[in-house]
Amino acid sequence: MKRALVLISGGAGRGKSADRRTAVGAEIEAQLAKRGLAADTPQTASADEAAALLRDAAAAGYELAVVAGGDGSVRLAVDALAGTELPLGIVPLGTGNLLAATLGIPRDPMVAAVRLVSAKPQRIDTGLLTAEGRREGFAVSAGLGFDARLMAATDPRAKARFGVLAYFIQAARLIAALPVAQTEIVVDGRSHQLSTVAVMVANCGQLVPGLLGPRAPLDPFDGKLDVIAIKSHPVPALAHIRATASALDSLLRGGPGMGGESLRLQGSEVEVRSEPAEPIQVDGDLLPLEGGEFRAKVRPRSLTVLV
Repeated sequence: MKRALVLISGGAGRGKSADRRTAVGAEIEAQLAKRGLAADTPQTASADEAAALLRDAAAAGYELAVVAGGDGSVRLAVDALAGTELPLGIVPLGTGNLLAATLGIPRDPMVAAVRLVSAKPQRIDTGLLTAEGRREGFAVSAGLGFDARLMAATDPRAKARFGVLAYFIQAARLIAALPVAQTEIVVDGRSHQLSTVAVMVANCGQLVPGLLGPRAPLDPFDGKLDVIAIKSHPVPALAHIRATASALDSLLRGGPGMGGESLRLQGSEVEVRSEPAEPIQVDGDLLPLEGGEFRAKVRPRSLTVLV
C-alpha cells in the first residue's frame, strides 16, 4: 500500500490537547485510507527533526506529506517541499493558519481532515528569503518592522485564549510608538527610498484569516511577489496610526502604486534594507538575525498543495 507521512504538532495553538490530536490523527488516517494511502505518524522531538523527515519524505517513498499544525509547522513543510513534486496536505491547528485560509482549506481541523479524501492538487508560488547566509522558504510573506515586532510580542497564551484577536490587542499596544526606519526597497532593479514602520513582501494571505482579505488579492498563482510598505512621518503616534490605516485602506482598495501613506508594488525579486536595523519575520516566525536587510525572490508554481 502507498504511504503518506503525517506530522501532528503538539505546539500549535489549537493542538495542545492530546485528545484533540488523537481525534484529528484518527480522522486523517481514515480519510487517507480512502485515497489508498497508509498513514505513518512518527513522533518528533523538535522542529529540526520534523523538517528532516519532510525533506527526506520523497526519497523515503512517501506519496504525500500531511501537516496538522499552525503556521510554523506549515512553514517547515513549505521550506522542505518547495521545488519537489511531493504534495502537501494541510490540517489547520494553529491560531492564524494563513496559507490554509488563503487556499480555502476549512479552519475546523476535523472538517479539513475529512476533505483530504477529495482535495485536488494545485501548484502555487512560494518565496525564498536570503539574509545573513540563511535561506528560508515562505508561502505567505516575509516582513521587516511592525509585523515582525507583532509576531514577537504576541503571547502564545493570549493566542490560545483569544485566537486571532490576540494580534489586534497587541497591535493596539505597539502602534503608537513604532520605531521609524530609513528604508530602501529595490523591486526588479528599481529603487524606492522612504521612511517606514513596516515592509511586507507577500506571496498570499489575508488581513484576518478566513474573514478579511484585500480587494486586490495577494495571488499565489501570479508568479509575482507583492511589496507593501507603510510609510511614516515625524509626528509619532498620530502619524503611525494614520499610516497604518492608510496602508490597510490601500490593501482593501487596490492595485499597485504609491499612496499618501503607503507603497504597493509587484515584482519577481525584492531587496529590503533598513537603518536602523529592524527585525525580520518569515510566515510568522521571527528570525534570529541582526536584521535590517534581506532579499526575496518568487519561485513560480513550486509547491503542490491539496486544496
